[in-house]
Amino acid sequence: MAKTEHQEDGQPQHRCEADRDGCHPSGSSLWMKSLHRDRMAKLMTRCFSRVSDDWRQQDSQRVMEILERLVYRSVDTDLLLRNRVLHAGMAFQFHVVENVYSDELFDLLLEYHPDKWRIIQDAFQKNGPVDIVYEDRYLNSPLGCILLAQFIRRIGFLFHLSFRSIRIVVSKRDFHKSADDNAQRLFQRFSCPENRDRFLRLCMEVIVGRPYDLEVRNVGHTRSLAMANGTYELDIRPEGGISHGWGIDYGNSHKLTVEGIVNDVDINVPCFNQLAHELGNKGIPYVVEFMPAVKKS
Repeated sequence: MAKTEHQEDGQPQHRCEADRDGCHPSGSSLWMKSLHRDRMAKLMTRCFSRVSDDWRQQDSQRVMEILERLVYRSVDTDLLLRNRVLHAGMAFQFHVVENVYSDELFDLLLEYHPDKWRIIQDAFQKNGPVDIVYEDRYLNSPLGCILLAQFIRRIGFLFHLSFRSIRIVVSKRDFHKSADDNAQRLFQRFSCPENRDRFLRLCMEVIVGRPYDLEVRNVGHTRSLAMANGTYELDIRPEGGISHGWGIDYGNSHKLTVEGIVNDVDINVPCFNQLAHELGNKGIPYVVEFMPAVKKS
């Protein structure tokens, strides 16, 4: 029902109830929302029938003529999301709760928010080789070295990427000085950073098969794998580092030692998700951030 309000000069101003739906009573501009055809017809009729005598007499016919000229198109929401993400970036997080074989860790991450990972994969596939930087102050066990090397290899394989450079930044802290590095189990800490560095070099040569730069220094809180190609950047942050929360399946833990695998470091280690089974924990937290690269001026 139309309402009449008085302006300050005393002249009446007519307002259609449909104003709140986006219709201007003058009919000079219409914002056509995605409404069903019948709803649109009723909405326009209610607007225009209160404008003039002509519209009251011919409103139905004119509304139908306008509707006949409208072109209805479906909206590809996936394409809208993809374009928005490529322009503005996105971030998401999840908790890994499954057990996994070491060579399948990155595969497992792709099962969380697969629609978002597909956008990331497509963006990197189309924009050339990538640079990878991994920083971890707690990379200090044989299992961590194996997980990291296999993780990098699977990124290249699943995303169909070539590596322009790989840099690994680690610290000298948190080692077990009394450990026997040859007899130790894979989840235990090395006795010193030098033994860690030698084993990591072996893993990278055998598993990834390409040169890398190793930087040993005081590392901050960051534990992340960053990937960039000049157009886009990806940051994968496992809380506590690549090996945090992972143990080795009890039935195999006593069999797997550094000495036992030194000639076959590309072993698919059965990993047990310790955090998923601890009271009060939801699993191993991951944060993923994808963004357009910042252009250098």
